[in-house]
Amino acid sequence: ERMAASLPYFKGFQARTPQYPNLLRWYEAMDGRPAYQGIKSDYYTHCQDLPPQIGPCPLLPAAAPFQARIDGADWAVSVSAGACFEPMLPLCEHTASRTAVRNLLLNHAAVAAFCTRAASLAAGRTGGTVSAPLADPNTPPEPSLVPVVDSALRWISLSLLQKPEEPLQIERSSAKQLAACLLYLRDRIGVPRDMTVHAARQLRAHINLFLDSHRLR
Repeated sequence: ERMAASLPYFKGFQARTPQYPNLLRWYEAMDGRPAYQGIKSDYYTHCQDLPPQIGPCPLLPAAAPFQARIDGADWAVSVSAGACFEPMLPLCEHTASRTAVRNLLLNHAAVAAFCTRAASLAAGRTGGTVSAPLADPNTPPEPSLVPVVDSALRWISLSLLQKPEEPLQIERSSAKQLAACLLYLRDRIGVPRDMTVHAARQLRAHINLFLDSHRLR
């Protein structure tokens, strides 16, 4: 699983491909096991957590197209599950969207506060650094931003289930900070810690949809 993610990302080499039919059948057979579907990580999580564990992973030029897709080119509502570079589990977009919403709702207060760590980082309140660049365990939240972030997460949750009728009314004074908070969350969704492979892509894509439809990036 890690090789299927990290080899194209860092070296431009694909292990999961019809070029290696027996290996591909093994990957697909594993994907079909319900027990494995619940614990499978995604390519983005693997590629972000590898360097902090083993040290720098030099990138080869041939890896650039794969790196772009794993790092976010496929995080768009216009990209279908079948068109993604990474196999989506579960394949059904509606199931994945409902999973993303359910997991957000189960921990919505903590997630909203977590997002606001972005404002603390921007203000230099980091609480110290750790080896993983995307990990900020000691960074405090910014309580004043929780209401606007919570409203944005509600809009995003609705967009995962149906098309919202109206855009969210955002105070321009807080727009830049809100965008930073949502990007902070998008880039730190971990699989399978937070949700399934496809649910994570759906949530990331709908965060991007919110940012684009509200002209925040």
